[in-house]
Amino acid sequence: MNDGDPIYVYRKGAGYVGFGIVKGKAMRASVFRVNNAPLFELPLQQEKILKRHEDDPDRAEYLVPIRWIKTVPVTEAKTFPKNDSDVSELGCFSTTKGLWLRIRS
Repeated sequence: MNDGDPIYVYRKGAGYVGFGIVKGKAMRASVFRVNNAPLFELPLQQEKILKRHEDDPDRAEYLVPIRWIKTVPVTEAKTFPKNDSDVSELGCFSTTKGLWLRIRS
């Protein structure tokens, strides 16, 4: 993904729950910042997942900064008439690259 690429977040069984624009390059979670605060200093729901392998660049979790244009709760997810059986359970899709990113949980 590149800066400026559109990205859509899809929840299998529910539909699309977000649309945004990529605002930078992927970086390790250990150096990612949210509103100028280091991510690991913020309260996190999946802290163990984000921090596992944080010192190993080949196995660390990577994040991409996104400027969210529209997000909705899962209960308001948008669907389109299409077979979604090949879509990962929770993922992001970049239309520019045709790339699905698996979000691990």
